[in-house]
Formats: sequence, structure tokens, C-alpha cells
Amino acid sequence: MPGSLPVPCRSIFPVGPGKADGLFRCLAGHGYRTVVSYQPAGRYWVFQGIESAIFVALAGLLILLAVRLVVRRDA
Repeated sequence: MPGSLPVPCRSIFPVGPGKADGLFRCLAGHGYRTVVSYQPAGRYWVFQGIESAIFVALAGLLILLAVRLVVRRDA
């Protein structure tokens, strides 16, 4: 990671106690920006449902594939 930092900021890395703010100021001064996005807590169960559906569908496909492979080799 130090190789990807701007040269003036490399002396601050690795970040020690109390140095994180200095590193972030140095990076901001050289044009680095951070974007933080988050999802509201009210969408938690929506995402849980979507993730569960994806995993159930993948598990079903893997079971179907395994059954087909076993039946084909057994015959």
C-alpha cells in the first residue's frame, strides 16, 4: 500500500496512534476523496430476503446438477 500513496504522504504510513488524521489530510490535499454510502436500517429485511433467495436458488441448482451427474454416471 505505501507504494500507491503520494510521495509526501508515504512518511506518515504506517499509521500510528494519532497519525490517521494527518494521513487523511495529506491524501485530501493531493486530491484523494472518500465516498461513503449506506443503506437505511429499514431495508435490512429486504436485503436479507434477496440474499436468502439467491442462496436458495444457487443451492437448488447445485442439488439439481449433482443429481443429474450421479444419475448419468450410475446408468
